[in-house]
Amino acid sequence: MEDSLIGLFGGSFNPVHFGHLNLAIYLKETYQLSEVWWIPAHASPFRLHEPMVSPQHRFKMVELALEGLEDFKVLDLEVCRPPPSYTIDTIRQLQSMYPNKKFALLCSEDVLEYLDSWKEAEELKKRVRILVGAREKQRDSCPIMQISSTQIRKRLEKGLYCGHLVPSKVLDYISENHLYFVS
Repeated sequence: MEDSLIGLFGGSFNPVHFGHLNLAIYLKETYQLSEVWWIPAHASPFRLHEPMVSPQHRFKMVELALEGLEDFKVLDLEVCRPPPSYTIDTIRQLQSMYPNKKFALLCSEDVLEYLDSWKEAEELKKRVRILVGAREKQRDSCPIMQISSTQIRKRLEKGLYCGHLVPSKVLDYISENHLYFVS
């Protein structure tokens, strides 16, 4: 076990779903991470034109999804910074705030495919270990959950059931705040 290796799991989480949770839990257990810190992006540079609910709503949904999960917490670093959200800036900020902690970046295979196009990708790879879990293809013992936030938003817009895709507290929040529904 690596002492106090903390996993950093960033994303739009628009909305957060069981696929995100499955991946984070799998990587935490596989690499014996001490904690996983979820970091919702204010706005991903790759999704600037995608319809997105406010960063504050997405932050709250992640917070609700993590309730009861020991060693998981959500950080508002990117939500509080002006967009776009760059992972390298967040890594630098965290390493400055916590110089004695070691961090690993948690990614799914689909993210890994375009990691080299990220801002200062080589510097990012030097600063943190990249841990990858399957999303599309079976890999080791990580069960596949082919769920996407896009799929969930489309189902919500149509009024279709999403309890099998999204934690109930998150669905309640979405309903209470009228998120993703066609007016």
